[in-house]
Amino acid sequence: MTDRLEKLMASLIESGKETDRRLQETDRIVQENALQLEKTRQQMAETDKKLKALGIQVGGIDENQGHHAEQYFQNAFE
Repeated sequence: MTDRLEKLMASLIESGKETDRRLQETDRIVQENALQLEKTRQQMAETDKKLKALGIQVGGIDENQGHHAEQYFQNAFE
């Protein structure tokens, strides 16, 4: 009976070590994911700024073209 108990205890200790190893690996992966998520957030914020600036530029081009077209037709009617 003592031999079976010792084997069971050894098995439980080994299982506990394996569980600890897996938990450490999971913690490492979670930390890496958190870092990657922060990088992604920063990149998205930068992309948002660029898109906003591009929208302003495109809007300015549209207004400029509209102004020139209006001038052209006003001159043509005169």
